[in-house]
Amino acid sequence: MDVPEIYRSKIAQAARVHPVPAMMLAALLFRESSFDPNCRTVEPDGTISRGMAQINDKAHPDVTDAQAYDPDFAINWAAAELRALRDGGCRNWYETLLAYNGGMTAVYAYRDGKPFNAQYATDIFILSQLNQIADKCQRVDTLCGELWALDQLNEDLYHEVANWMRLVMGWPVEAPPSPPLPPAPANVMPKFGRKPYVKDERDLRYSKYRAAAMPTYPASFGHQGLIPWNAWGMLGNDTVGDCTCAAADHETMLWTTEGGNAATFVPANTLSDYSAITGYNPDDPDSDQGAVIRDVLAYRQKTGMLDAAGRRHKIGAYLALDPAKLDEVLEAAYLFSAVEIGINIPQSAMAQFENDLPWDVTADDGPIIGSHDVPVVGWNGALYCITWGGIQEMTPAFFAKYCEEAWVILSPEMLNAQGLSPEGFDLAQLQADLAAVTDYTPPAPTPPAPGQTVITVTAGKKCYTVDGQEVLVDTPAFLMDPPGHLFVPIRTVEAILEKELPGVTGTVAWDEGDETATLTFVPN
Repeated sequence: MDVPEIYRSKIAQAARVHPVPAMMLAALLFRESSFDPNCRTVEPDGTISRGMAQINDKAHPDVTDAQAYDPDFAINWAAAELRALRDGGCRNWYETLLAYNGGMTAVYAYRDGKPFNAQYATDIFILSQLNQIADKCQRVDTLCGELWALDQLNEDLYHEVANWMRLVMGWPVEAPPSPPLPPAPANVMPKFGRKPYVKDERDLRYSKYRAAAMPTYPASFGHQGLIPWNAWGMLGNDTVGDCTCAAADHETMLWTTEGGNAATFVPANTLSDYSAITGYNPDDPDSDQGAVIRDVLAYRQKTGMLDAAGRRHKIGAYLALDPAKLDEVLEAAYLFSAVEIGINIPQSAMAQFENDLPWDVTADDGPIIGSHDVPVVGWNGALYCITWGGIQEMTPAFFAKYCEEAWVILSPEMLNAQGLSPEGFDLAQLQADLAAVTDYTPPAPTPPAPGQTVITVTAGKKCYTVDGQEVLVDTPAFLMDPPGHLFVPIRTVEAILEKELPGVTGTVAWDEGDETATLTFVPN
C-alpha cells in the first residue's frame, strides 16, 4: 500500500478532525478504491458506489456525485462516517469496518456467528497494522511520518489488530494488558460533582407505575448516534463540578433531537443553572461543591434548563429506579431514551477513560476518586453513557459495583400530543399522584395541525395505515434492518406520499422506531 503524496496530509488531517486511526483510514481508502477518486463500481443490486470512499448512491442519496468524486470530500466523509459508526453502536474498530462495508446487518451477523464479509475488515487491519504482532507478523507498509503519529484514541487499535491477527493466524487471543493506574492528584481533570445519594421514602418509584405488559427492551438500542460525536460538549465539567447539570443538558439534547426540534447548550448557560441550584460563584472556587441529583431534578421540573437560544426546557416527572435491578434500568432507558445514574468513580476508571476503554471492574480498581452523574442512553451488551463530551461504555459488572442511584425522567418534549407514552406507561395515574405530592402540572395536549396526515408502517406487515385506515401494498412486508430496528428507505416514503397525497407539498417528520415508523405530514 503506497499512499499518494497528494493525499497524505489530507488523510492525517481528517483523522485528527474526526478522531480515527489515521493508518486505518488510509488502509480503508486503499481497500475501497486504491486511492482512485474516479473509481465507479456497479454493485450486484444495480446501485453505484462512487469515488475514493465508494459512497453508495442508494445508501447515501444525500451525497451528490460531485461530492462523492471529490477526493477532499470523500476523505473527510469516510473519516466522519467511521467515527459516527464507532460511536453509534459498534463495539470496536473491527465492527466499525464491517458496518462501513455492509451496514449494521453485517455487524449483527458477525455477533451471531453467521456468514459475513470478514475478509474486508481483516484486509484493512492487515494493511494498517501498527507494529510487529505476536512476534510473527511484520508490518506491511510504511506510511508517511504524519500517519505514524498516534494519540490516545488509537491505543485500543493496537490490541484489536493484534487479537484479530492472532485469530487469522490461528493463535490464542490474549487480553490487552491492563493500563497503569494514573495518580490521583488533588485537582482531577475532568471534574465530577455528584453529592452522595440519600434515600427518601417520598421518592416516586418506577416499579409502582410500570404497566403489566411492557415491551421487552431489545438486545441493542439507543439513539446516541443522532448527535455527532463532537457535539455533546463538556458543558463546563472540565473545570467545574457541574456533572449533574451537564447530564441534564445532554439528556435534553437527545430528547429534543429525537422530537425534531433540537436544542443546543453552551457552558455559560449550564454553569448559570448550576449556580442557581447550588450557589456556585465563579469568583469563589470553594463554592464549587457539586449537587444532589434529586435537587437538580426538582429544579428541572420547576424552572427548566436554559439552552443556547434562551429557552427553558422543563421535565414532567422523575421516578427512582432500583440500581440493583439492571433489567429495570435498561427497560426504562429503552422506553424513555435515557436514565440518569449516580456512580462512584474508582481510580481505574480514569485510566480506562483516557485510553478509550469501557469502564469495567479490574483486579485492582484503586480508591474512589469522585462521584459522578451520567445519562445511560443505549445498550449493546454494555451500557452507553454520555460523559465529558462523548460516549463512554460501561460493563454490567461496573454498573453493579459502582452505581448508587438511578432515575428515569419523563420529558414533555418526548411525549405524544395527549401527554401519553405509546409504550403503555401509566402516565394518568402517575400525574394524579404527582399532583398530590408536588406542584407538577401535566403539559397541555398539543392539538394536531390542520390537515395533518399520520402514516404508520409496521414491521412484518404488507400494509401501512393512513390516519388509522390500512392500505395494502404489493411489495414484501416491511422488514427489520438491522434486526431490532425498522428501516424504511426514503424512496419508500416518497412513494407512499406520492400515492396518498399527490401534488401536495408540505413538511414531513419521519420517526423510525424499533417495530414501527411514523410519518407526520403537514401540508403548506
